[in-house]
Parts: sequence; structure tokens; C-alpha cells
Amino acid sequence: MIVTAMGAKSDNSLEDVLKELIIPYIIVGDAKSPRRVLEAIHEGHRAGGEI
Repeated sequence: MIVTAMGAKSDNSLEDVLKELIIPYIIVGDAKSPRRVLEAIHEGHRAGGEI
């Protein structure tokens, strides 16, 4: 699943649900903290390699 986030405020509300269901996840991009797109791409690439 890929979740895209846009805006200046991080929203990682899905994290609580994933923890409760014991589903592995990695928070990247604006869900982690609002930054520039290059950082989000780098984090997403790194997370994809960990799967």
C-alpha cells in the first residue's frame, strides 16, 4: 500500500491502527514530518528496499 500525504502538517493517524493490528510499517515523507519532496523520495526508496 502506498499512502500519499500533501500539506505542511504530518498526519500519521494510521500508525495507531497498524500497531494495534501488529502490521509492520515504515513512516516516510510528510507523514514523518513535513519536508521537501527529495527527502520523501529518498525515504520511500529506502523503505521499499527494506520490504
